[in-house]
Amino acid sequence: MYRIRSTRNWTGIILGHLRGSWRAVKALLLGMRGDRPDVVITNTSVVLVGAAYAWLQRLPHVWFVKEFLDPQVSACRKYAGLIEKLSDAVVVPSAAMAEAFSPRVRVLNDGNDLASIRQGAKNVDRAEVLRTLGLPVSQPVLAQIGVISPAKGQEVTVGACARLARAGMSPCSLLFLGAGNPAEKEKLRGKLAGAPDGWQSSIRFLEFGPGDFSYLAAADIVLHPSTTPDPYPNAVREAMILGKPIVASRIGGIPELVVDSVTGILVEPNDEEELASALGRLLDSPEERNQMGAAGRQLAQHKLDVNLRKRAFYDLLLEVSSAVGRGRRFHGPQAFFAQI
Repeated sequence: MYRIRSTRNWTGIILGHLRGSWRAVKALLLGMRGDRPDVVITNTSVVLVGAAYAWLQRLPHVWFVKEFLDPQVSACRKYAGLIEKLSDAVVVPSAAMAEAFSPRVRVLNDGNDLASIRQGAKNVDRAEVLRTLGLPVSQPVLAQIGVISPAKGQEVTVGACARLARAGMSPCSLLFLGAGNPAEKEKLRGKLAGAPDGWQSSIRFLEFGPGDFSYLAAADIVLHPSTTPDPYPNAVREAMILGKPIVASRIGGIPELVVDSVTGILVEPNDEEELASALGRLLDSPEERNQMGAAGRQLAQHKLDVNLRKRAFYDLLLEVSSAVGRGRRFHGPQAFFAQI
């Protein structure tokens, strides 16, 4: 959808999903015959099974959209229109995501289990983590979470570090926390090939399981320099919850999380020079890093706690389920394709 942003391509993808969903819908129809649900929930924009099942059963359908649909792209707006026509309510986690939809879309911020995340990082020994990775304990640790891809901006991170190295900055340890193929990893290493000794040898590519916050807890600064809009990134939320200062792109839903110069620093996407400047500023000032981290942790306490956020979701489900039979706006897919 993002490589070829055309209506023809998106229509083919949607029809392919509908064809591929039939078996799953049939299994739902059979399996749920004796246990009819009150509401059907779809939790991603790339699966149409829930919408098809709800349409056939005339059940209320709530669509939680987690992927960013670019409002500047016609095909994205049309797909957003389809999502609305197949739903009684559409929910997005950030105001930036709402721009592709009509005013009836609901913006309900996602939440996290703060206690669980902090408990997972509570007993982490930073020095032990770094020794296990073969990294100097004295070096600052920069961490970036996410699968290695152009969209996540790891190349921008390495480019910014190369600038710092050329400017004479002492080496930092750089942790890329996410999956990636060997060729991508070597390409990133290559961008630091000319850096002074200590920079290239301090890169680590790591994968981690659910609930493992040891690497994130060991970080001094967390980077999230996305090059495409991020909806409401969990990586940024987890960093805030653990009290880490953040340097991230001013794009998508990120500015709704990171308060510039308060909980972190926002930079323009794809700007290695600005990213390097922001990193240099924080590396030179441990005091500012601590202040930003503490501010982020406090903000997370009031804004990101799932125990506070879930009430709004629950109220929405009650509202939708109680509105059955009162003039629902669920029209089905043919209305979407009639627009094309």
